[in-house]
Amino acid sequence: MGWIPERGNWFFKGLVIIVAVFLLDQLSKWGIVEHLFRPEIYARSLPFWTWLVTPGDLIGFASIQVTYLLNFVIIWNDGVSFGMLQDMGDMAPVFLSAMAGIVCIGLLVWLYQVNNMIAGVGLSFIIAGSLGNILDRLRFGAVIDFLDFHVLSYHWPAFNIADAAICVGVFLIIIETLLYKRDNSDLKRM
Repeated sequence: MGWIPERGNWFFKGLVIIVAVFLLDQLSKWGIVEHLFRPEIYARSLPFWTWLVTPGDLIGFASIQVTYLLNFVIIWNDGVSFGMLQDMGDMAPVFLSAMAGIVCIGLLVWLYQVNNMIAGVGLSFIIAGSLGNILDRLRFGAVIDFLDFHVLSYHWPAFNIADAAICVGVFLIIIETLLYKRDNSDLKRM
């Protein structure tokens, strides 16, 4: 394994996780849009690989009750998490995608330096979720949110697999930061 650098032994594992979580996010969005909601509206659905690379059309709000705690919905979020920054105008998808892309590059550099599983998985989840939402913004101008958890009439803001991956990734980074002691010898050498 001489071709794998000593630093960043989590980088290649992280890339595999990024691809897997990204595909899970996009497959879930495709399944909800093309196989659950679109056939009811247009009586057609696109194959996954076609859907993944085709600029999409926005179908209107729709909702299907799955259980008394969960609905599948179609909500187009043109802001950021939980609908913040929704009133940014036509340049919002480009601006938000560019900012998320810059953050992803920084996180990839960090992932290259990671040597433990918790941080590696956490960073990979954040990057994968960000890439999934970036693709939505570039294709649709908004992010597809479809999971609507609720108790009685109190609804948690709708979200998707990418949002969940970002939240889990941030949680893992916080846990890793709080629980593991740092070896500062690497910092002294810089």
